[in-house]
Amino acid sequence: DESDSKAAAARHSGSFELAHQQYLHLRQLLAPLGVDFRPSYPAPGGLNEVAAAAEAARLAWLCAGVSKEMAAVASGMTAGEQAVVDTVVEQGGGFAWSHRIQAAVSSGVMGVLAAGGADYQAVAVGALLGLKEGFHTWAPGVPLEVHGARVADVVVLTLVSQEVWVKQFTEDARRRKMETLVCVGGLRRPGECTIALCQALLGVGKPQGGSRLSAAFTVLRSVAQLVLAEASLPNLLDPKGTEAAAFGNVVLESMNQ
Repeated sequence: DESDSKAAAARHSGSFELAHQQYLHLRQLLAPLGVDFRPSYPAPGGLNEVAAAAEAARLAWLCAGVSKEMAAVASGMTAGEQAVVDTVVEQGGGFAWSHRIQAAVSSGVMGVLAAGGADYQAVAVGALLGLKEGFHTWAPGVPLEVHGARVADVVVLTLVSQEVWVKQFTEDARRRKMETLVCVGGLRRPGECTIALCQALLGVGKPQGGSRLSAAFTVLRSVAQLVLAEASLPNLLDPKGTEAAAFGNVVLESMNQ
């Protein structure tokens, strides 16, 4: 009868809550024994891996105590990184270098927006992901400035296709704003971040005993903060301020390095 159904539901709910309450404790006890907590069955068909990874990143960063805005940034970064992985796996070696950049930019932007981030944060994430992927797609036989300009063109075209800044700017002003983003840093050449990353890992300008990898991370952090400041409206964000620093931290932690 109805009372029996309610009692059964209460018991089920109590067991469910107990399992959740004891989960962390049990896992800490069983981890040294090498217990594998992953399910023994494959993931369900039709799983959107990009969205799932992005949501997992958002929740993880929220649990770590960051703001909802920075959790949205982490969500977008993770979405972009996962989209690149999916593109490489699905298409193997038979895809144009620009496809990696397009996947990173578009998924990064959509990931931030889906998680409740602002337009300027979404654009900054998309631009940075695209410029970083430009480094991975450089063929050493191509002059760096030529490659940087090509990467910048792909990033801008992909950003323009996204639903961001459509109310704040006219179409021409919106495109010019995006073109400015891909030039931030150093000499402000198109694809400046991509060029600087390639030069850093080539050891250009590296002091004796310096680390090329450390130089590349310094470039990424600096450009991340500059891109966010440039994307902010009306460009009043301090690139060395608290928000930009938090953005740089989240971005670096969220990248496939």
